[in-house]
Amino acid sequence: MDDRDLYHAVHEGKWDESRLLLNRTDALRLVQCESRTLLAASLWNAPLDIMQSIIDFDSSQVTCQDHNGCTPLHYACYEASDESVDKVVMLMLSVAPHAAAIPNTYDGDLPLHTAIKERRLSSVIRRLLIIHPTAVYKEDRYNRIPLSDLIHRWKWRVQQSVPEETRWRWGFPEETFLLLIRAHAHGTVDEKAALTREWLPLHEAFKIKCIKIPSKFLRILVDKMHIECVKLDEDLNFPLHLACAARS
Repeated sequence: MDDRDLYHAVHEGKWDESRLLLNRTDALRLVQCESRTLLAASLWNAPLDIMQSIIDFDSSQVTCQDHNGCTPLHYACYEASDESVDKVVMLMLSVAPHAAAIPNTYDGDLPLHTAIKERRLSSVIRRLLIIHPTAVYKEDRYNRIPLSDLIHRWKWRVQQSVPEETRWRWGFPEETFLLLIRAHAHGTVDEKAALTREWLPLHEAFKIKCIKIPSKFLRILVDKMHIECVKLDEDLNFPLHLACAARS
């Protein structure tokens, strides 16, 4: 068997042949062809069992970087299907959690940056932040932290008059926004973690100093979280107090 047989079987979507080759007792060498590892090549549409077999055979593939410094985790956030991306990311992080902290060498993006750019589900963002919460402070090549990039992309789609249902894959990115705010406020998105103060997302949104959150964005958030408007924080501030202080 040629070293490239398995790669091409996976790359061409020949899943039965891929399974046979992965089950061979021969000492296979999982080659890197066309600048991408076998695991990265499988991310486009391979069944999860194929990816699992590749990882079982050679777990180092999870952190192997290609010519752009991208790991398979970057590619999972970029091109895995909407139906499978959460399971694929969970699989990779279970094997190599430190992959969440590896930037690519092309533009310095972490997997979190890629997930934000590709408007991935909040469940994917949560997994990445639980493993690597300080990623919330890392800037991309445009000097944007993930929260800033989320807002920038939402603003652009609004300005382009994109229909509401397509502005974000699943509408207004409320859950992702709140996850990033929580990471800024508490350094974690783990609800089970012991927090030093009550989690008041609307208050925290007005406290963010590192970027300017558009008023239209905040109005939508207030509409969705109007009950929070009458809550006091530990300093006896309503969100309105913090909003006025932020604009002063």
